[in-house]
Amino acid sequence: MRFTVHKLLALAFVVPVAALAAVPEPAEFVVGVLPTYWPAKALVVGLERAHWSEVVPYLAVGTAYAAALLYGLARRFGSRLT
Repeated sequence: MRFTVHKLLALAFVVPVAALAAVPEPAEFVVGVLPTYWPAKALVVGLERAHWSEVVPYLAVGTAYAAALLYGLARRFGSRLT
């Protein structure tokens, strides 16, 4: 069971990087449902263009998306406790 969990977690990190490398930009935003996509995209944009004003929007979207996911999961967990 632990092996399966580790493989799924590895996919959560590999899929966004593979999408950044192989898929053109408008279509790669489909992978944006994975929270690890946004920091990876910010890194790629930062390395390609190297200006902070182009990196910040990706970090902001990633932070907001992760916060929304965390809020939803916390509410779901809280409802299970009561």
